[in-house]
Amino acid sequence: MTSDEHLLILVRQALDDFETAELPASCRRAFRIAHLLGHSKDSWFFRMDLRPRGGAIELRQAETLALFRDQEMAAARDAHKALLEMWMKERQPTIHEFFNDWEKGTLLVGSIGELQRSQQHMELEASREPDLVQRLKLEARGDMDVEVLERIRARTFAYLCRVETDMSVAVITERIFERHRARVDLLLREVASDVLERFTAAYRRAAEGDTEARSQALTSCRRILHAVADIVCPPQREPIFDSGGMKHDLTAEKYVNRIVHFLSKASIGDTVTASMHVTLDEVGKRLDRLNDLGSKGVHNSTSVQELEWCVIQTYLLAGEVLQLKDAPTLVTNL
Repeated sequence: MTSDEHLLILVRQALDDFETAELPASCRRAFRIAHLLGHSKDSWFFRMDLRPRGGAIELRQAETLALFRDQEMAAARDAHKALLEMWMKERQPTIHEFFNDWEKGTLLVGSIGELQRSQQHMELEASREPDLVQRLKLEARGDMDVEVLERIRARTFAYLCRVETDMSVAVITERIFERHRARVDLLLREVASDVLERFTAAYRRAAEGDTEARSQALTSCRRILHAVADIVCPPQREPIFDSGGMKHDLTAEKYVNRIVHFLSKASIGDTVTASMHVTLDEVGKRLDRLNDLGSKGVHNSTSVQELEWCVIQTYLLAGEVLQLKDAPTLVTNL
């Protein structure tokens, strides 16, 4: 089971139990999910809804900063300030006519549990109050707590529904790619097992932050495409000329040209051929760019994202090209 699948199970359990679970329990589940997914803003709201008043200020501040651990201190504080303004609006109840002396912007602070206890207390006091006006006033005060609690409940449910939708798509996409990856691995294992083994080991270390391994993973991407080119179009000493008279070298190092030449002989349609050609060119350019960055000692988050893009595109291209090789649709005479 992948991490995305595990998270999707957690989300669906929270939603299935939502109508019967106590609001604090649902909110704690939502906080756990938001924290695991790195949804800092949602985590911040759930934490504010769950944390009781009082306690050590230093601890509260540390908890807040931990939610924005991927940001600089100043940015984290700015985010906290902006979210606090939104949270304060959420905690402003609709002022009942019995409380027209309340100042505009009065807040109902405290955790969900504290709001629930306040509402229960007002309900109990109202049941004991003999004076009709005072009883109505106590009931109206309890209704204010309920109003704020219902806002929290609605926001929590909306968040869980949104995450369920996003995670469902993520899991489906992950499964599709995993099936494709497994097919490509099987094909590569048969024709270039050494390349596959080097790539797997290098990418695992690159994902852990090993900058040298990142360079090796990029080299392995090129070697995978090189191996694919060797299979579908072995190197040729003499260049070829296309219908427009343009020369194309098909030597050993011109693996992109060789794959494109192979595609031009496959009856997959001009549009698909052109699209795969563009992707091949883009992968080659990015591999060169990332290798240049690595040689200069530049290893930032952008280069990591581009590495992942190159890995995905390498697998997609390798799989498509190798499967085309075995398809009975190649045009032999052009």
